[in-house]
Amino acid sequence: WKITKLHVGSREGEWGRPGEIIRLSEKGLEVAAGMGYILINELQPEGGRRMTAQEYAAGHPIQERTVLHQ
Repeated sequence: WKITKLHVGSREGEWGRPGEIIRLSEKGLEVAAGMGYILINELQPEGGRRMTAQEYAAGHPIQERTVLHQ
């Protein structure tokens, strides 16, 4: 994916490994990152169009606790 819009947040304590999908919400896709998380709002899959995380998830199953790889 090419991430086209995201926000960075912080969270106390351990709650996921870096790159681990925490949840999909109405705001976007939360992914654990170090001492916080990134909230992916929009993305563009390879060879595809730019879309919201929710639009992508409607056609591609996203499972919580999956770890994203480079």
